[in-house]
Amino acid sequence: MGKIVPGQLADFALLDKDYVTIPEEQIKTISSLLTVVDGRVVYGAQNYAEPAPKRPPTLPEWSPVKHFGGHYPPK
Repeated sequence: MGKIVPGQLADFALLDKDYVTIPEEQIKTISSLLTVVDGRVVYGAQNYAEPAPKRPPTLPEWSPVKHFGGHYPPK
């Protein structure tokens, strides 16, 4: 609840698909293109990657996530 206006903090996510109109079986394929928390960009992908902060290094160093490219790759 609230407004996205100068001087206000915002929490929102810009999704790559419309949650309301896509078929139910495709909902699990939705991903965020841009996530803003407390008025700060915390994640960005594709055209929104530039304003996003750099990700911290994967820990522990030996983690398979670091070597195989992520937690769950979408199909």
